Amino acid sequence: MLLIGWSPPHGLALPIKRVGKVTEFCKECEGWGLIEVDSPRPHGFDRDVGYIDVDKIECPECEGTGEKELENDLSK
Repeated sequence: MLLIGWSPPHGLALPIKRVGKVTEFCKECEGWGLIEVDSPRPHGFDRDVGYIDVDKIECPECEGTGEKELENDLSK
């Protein structure tokens, strides 16, 4: 039931309940959800030496979301 325009009487404290997850930015990927990893490339016909390239992969810490859930105990 939704009471529009209702407010508690003066002096009455209502308990506040936290709803949903408490999150913060992932420090591993800085909130982007992707990290850069080195990817060695072999030599080929047009290049006589191999080289190190950079690939972007999904962050394993936050699983690509860019956020990490905080481990809070709300009973305190």
